[in-house]
Parts: sequence; structure tokens; C-alpha cells
Amino acid sequence: MSVQEVKAQKEFWYPPGGILIWMIVLTELVTFIAGLSVYLYERRSSPDLFHASQSLLDQEVGVILTLLLLSGGYFVARSTQALDADQKEKSVRSLWMGIGMGVIFLGLKGFDYFGKFSEGLTLRYDSFFSYYWLIGGFHFLHVLTAVILLILMNFAIKRGSIEREDVIAGAVFWHLCDLIWLFVYPVFYLLGQA
Repeated sequence: MSVQEVKAQKEFWYPPGGILIWMIVLTELVTFIAGLSVYLYERRSSPDLFHASQSLLDQEVGVILTLLLLSGGYFVARSTQALDADQKEKSVRSLWMGIGMGVIFLGLKGFDYFGKFSEGLTLRYDSFFSYYWLIGGFHFLHVLTAVILLILMNFAIKRGSIEREDVIAGAVFWHLCDLIWLFVYPVFYLLGQA
């Protein structure tokens, strides 16, 4: 086996962040895409019901949530760049900004959920809201997990007790939440609104 073949094989089995995080990414994407596919299938069979329920969502909240997650992703990426440049303090500051965006996302989404629940738009209200709560709630838990990981990661960066691969894995998980939201947001907030 040539040196290039060995290097290519090593890069496959040891991608940035490690193979485990990429297995998690693949599993999560398949799970969310399957859930959204079932949602879209059911939407086709009851378009009026889904459109009426979708109109009860606050479009502005959806846009703000999207901007928060993408901004958080920007700061997480800046943090990893700063760490690679051996700028630990800048990395920590950028990561706190990303964490802040995640916390605001969770607060706003939690407030939105509370409002829907108070209005009786619960999991059992209709098919649309069943999917809205299940898929959206599952994403909410992913963002909560990502925020906790980033907080732990930030303290470890500050102490100097974290490996680069672990930082990359945490950043990849955050970006997974971004990517999933970029599927969830248009399906729930935009589809059929024209």
C-alpha cells in the first residue's frame, strides 16, 4: 500500500472530530429526514388542515430563530479558528457568543412553545402540531445538548485540558443542529405559505 493510500484510509477512519461524531451526524440526519418525509407525506393528504395550522405559527419568530442558530454557528466556527491560531482567549470569547445565541434560541423557542401550549395547540391538537412538537421538540433537545457541550468545552479550553479533536467534535454537533434547523424551518414555517 502506498503512502497516499494509507493517508487516504487514515483520513476516512479519522475525519476531523473523529469517526463517532460523523456516525452521529449521519444517524441524526437520517432520523430527521425520515420524520420530515412522513410529515410531508401526511401534509399532501390533508393540505387544508396543515395550511390552517401552519398559519398559527409566528413567521417572525421562525426567522429570528434561524438567525440565532446561524449566528451561533458563525461564532462556534470563529472559536475553532481562533483555537487553531493558538488564540485561546479569543476562542473562549467566540464560543461564549455562540453559547449565548444558543441560550437565546432555547429561551425564545421555549417561550413560543409555552404560548402554543397555552393556546391549546398541543401535541394532540391535530396532525400538524403533533409533528411540530415531536420534530421541533427533538431539535430543541439537540440544541440544548449542544449548548451544554459547548459550555463544558469552553471551560476545558480555558483550562487547556481539551484536545483539538474534541473541540472539532463539539463544533460539528453544533453545526448539525444548524443543518437540521435548515430542514425544519422551511418545512414548518415556509412550505405552502405562498
